[in-house]
Amino acid sequence: QTVLDAAAGLTRLEAENAFSLSLVRRGRIEPDAIWELKAGMLKKSGLMQLYHGDEDFSSLGGLENLKAFTKRCLLQPNRDNPFKRPRGVLLLGVPGTGKSAFAKCLGRETGRPTLVLDIGALMGSLVGQTEANVRRALQIADAMAPCILFIDELEKALSGAAGSGQSDSGVSSRLFGTLLSWMNDHTSNVYLIATCNDISKMPPELTRAERFDGIVICAGIDSRALAAQLGDRVNIYPVKGYSITVNLPDQRSQVAAPWVSLLDDDAKVVTSRLGDDRLRIAGTAEFNGVNYDIRDDRIRPMVNWCRHFFPDVDTEHVVPWAGLRPMMPDMMPRIGAGKLPGVFYNTGHGHLGWTLSAATADMVGDVVEQCLPAQSLGTGRAVALRQVG
Repeated sequence: QTVLDAAAGLTRLEAENAFSLSLVRRGRIEPDAIWELKAGMLKKSGLMQLYHGDEDFSSLGGLENLKAFTKRCLLQPNRDNPFKRPRGVLLLGVPGTGKSAFAKCLGRETGRPTLVLDIGALMGSLVGQTEANVRRALQIADAMAPCILFIDELEKALSGAAGSGQSDSGVSSRLFGTLLSWMNDHTSNVYLIATCNDISKMPPELTRAERFDGIVICAGIDSRALAAQLGDRVNIYPVKGYSITVNLPDQRSQVAAPWVSLLDDDAKVVTSRLGDDRLRIAGTAEFNGVNYDIRDDRIRPMVNWCRHFFPDVDTEHVVPWAGLRPMMPDMMPRIGAGKLPGVFYNTGHGHLGWTLSAATADMVGDVVEQCLPAQSLGTGRAVALRQVG
């Protein structure tokens, strides 16, 4: 079956050449040799690249619920049924959280090749060339099924779609429309994985109702606005918290800094050691709307506290920080389903984000599993997991 999957999309002559190449090199027909030939063909087209690495989920930490969910989707017995076939996942999150690495590991884990689609490479200099390149790339993806189609930094690739009529004679809008139509109508066994960093720059057509089987809102202080669009009231308010990272450049400072977490109720200060060379000290919080300004009168008491209780710690290399914590009025996170079917929330953790995030992710995963079992997915939509902030 893996050999047949690898040969999908090839003409008879191309398949015979691939089988012959495998027999000459390996002494038997193996899918790796066929994928090598396909990679060369894709490279010649210039529209996509074939990623066929050795990384699997064992080399990627975290994201356990996402790993389990996607594996169930792609390895379920009825995955070849076009009416019960999952379409993909949209990952929204801050940079450096493993979104791109996950897409590449999933291909190895499920035995599927990963096609990397660079939207910028589809742009052509001639009239109509861009649109033709998009259609050709999607046709190649359909012919390569079963496979994974990976689009990185989607919001940046489609950033010109909104004002396309004034900037590029509507080329970006037509490209976006072709992609949307393919996402909605294609019947091939292509699993789409797209990543995004900034939810505010995503075209609204991409996240409209029923475009995806499920949407999990984990958008920090932006969860309130997103929930309002979906008919829910999530009364989150930004609570501004301050902290400093004390870098410990020398042996004396590293020995003097505490290893255990400390809580000073009178000073409203907590500490946490971050490895050998860093000490995190967090102080008070304030209600100041959406404001990221770092006030010196909030930072200086934490520096003075460190100097007072740990005089041997060098405070010359202190990095101040301020962030907005999404806080609910009762200080409890909002976990569970929304009013609309397929809408879920995992937000509002406030100052206990790190403390509660693993447990609440597991809780919302159970809710999604109950409402959207893997066997019922693939009715023409995809699954969006929003992890922002």
